[in-house]
Amino acid sequence: KLFKRKEDFGSDAEKFYINFRRNSRKGDRVFMETVAESSRNPRLCRALFEHRIKIFQLVSKYLSQQVEKGYLRSNIEVDAISAGLVALYDGLTINMLLGINESDNRRIWTETIRALCAGIG
Repeated sequence: KLFKRKEDFGSDAEKFYINFRRNSRKGDRVFMETVAESSRNPRLCRALFEHRIKIFQLVSKYLSQQVEKGYLRSNIEVDAISAGLVALYDGLTINMLLGINESDNRRIWTETIRALCAGIG
């Protein structure tokens, strides 16, 4: 299991990224096309918005659990950080679709998580 020890957050963040990318890669293009279409389709935009809120809540719940375990400081803004992590991941997905090397994306993700944990841990 990942993220069981504070000391392993950096390496676990990389493993998480690799596993998540592997499982989501097939739907990335469709997701981006759906986002583009949502700018012209209010119903689709609303559905994507609601889905995005659920993702934010899931990440926030996980971060709150890390605060409870003492891995992260208690004075952090969990909701803002969760939105930032989702935005980072989405940006790296766009990078991948544009042809940025996946090893570079993985390094960006891992180093950002390490820096974030150092600052809020």
